[in-house]
Amino acid sequence: MFKINAEQIERVEIVFPRFDHLSRPQPRTGLEGKQSVEYATAIALLDGEITVESFTNERRYAPDVVALLSKLRITPDDAIVLDFDTMHSIVKVWLTDGRQVSKRVDKLSGWVGYPLTREQRIAKFLSCARRVLDAKAAERMIAEVERLETLPNVGEIMDIARCEG
Repeated sequence: MFKINAEQIERVEIVFPRFDHLSRPQPRTGLEGKQSVEYATAIALLDGEITVESFTNERRYAPDVVALLSKLRITPDDAIVLDFDTMHSIVKVWLTDGRQVSKRVDKLSGWVGYPLTREQRIAKFLSCARRVLDAKAAERMIAEVERLETLPNVGEIMDIARCEG
């Protein structure tokens, strides 16, 4: 996981296919940030991950996000095929100390053909579940789902999902 402070960043360039509907340099809400390459890139750089909380208005208008969004630009590259299965993107970051770092992403984590690992799936589930379940209930749900094929029914899972006991 890579995280950086907004103050350490001079500017960021995102080389991306021309998906104009995904370029929203200043999303009005956290939820609108889901359709913003700039916002998702900013959150990934600042937090090292993207979670459900990444798309709240509180996170959208946090000072570090506001500061970094003004430093991000998309450079559309028409040579990149408009196909999520084969496309790539490149993120270039210029740091205030003069260094430049870049990363090319060829595979979308979690996309068809590139499944999340078990650890990634569990971390993602726990990140989402903590909004409505305590840790013990979330762990019970994981245990039940992992033995789903052997359960006589899904009653226990449904009880947990309804937050009953």
